Amino acid sequence: MKNFTLRQQYVLLIIILCLFIVFFCKYSTSNILSLVTISKTIEEEKPLPITIEIMGEVAKPGIYCFEHEVNISEVIERAGGLKDNLVLSQECFSTELSNGAKITIGGKSSPFVIETMDPEKRLLYFIPINVNTAGLDELVVVPHIGEKTARAIINYRRENGNFPSLDELKKVSGIGQYNFKKMKDYLTF
Repeated sequence: MKNFTLRQQYVLLIIILCLFIVFFCKYSTSNILSLVTISKTIEEEKPLPITIEIMGEVAKPGIYCFEHEVNISEVIERAGGLKDNLVLSQECFSTELSNGAKITIGGKSSPFVIETMDPEKRLLYFIPINVNTAGLDELVVVPHIGEKTARAIINYRRENGNFPSLDELKKVSGIGQYNFKKMKDYLTF
């Protein structure tokens, strides 16, 4: 058997390493893909938090996140309770809230007012903007939607009714596949 020169030994070593890397990548990629699939499944099962803003006559006004459906009573409790011995009816406390709600406690005309958080805050907390109900001021804060596109969305909705899916947005003038991909994560229907 012939002895290999130092140069031939290096070439053989490089070939063996390349084969090892190819073998490793071929069989480890399927394991990595399995882990990615498992992690995506776990993420999909976990519900998104419900984010509520509370203002007015509470000890600690602010924005609070919950991992479950929430009512006004729980939000007031998280905000440190009511100020100045303010009393609300039991009906007020049991009112269920949706993600992105803004509550003002102690208004002049009513004991509490439920509105929607400002669009900038909703996007900051990953609360999608509903294309079927959003006005111009809400749509323009979405990345890749300017005033012209927002008006086109509203006009399309006025003429054709609510969007049955986000994919329907591609039919709006000015929204192509590229822009749709960039904006779809910020929207819901």
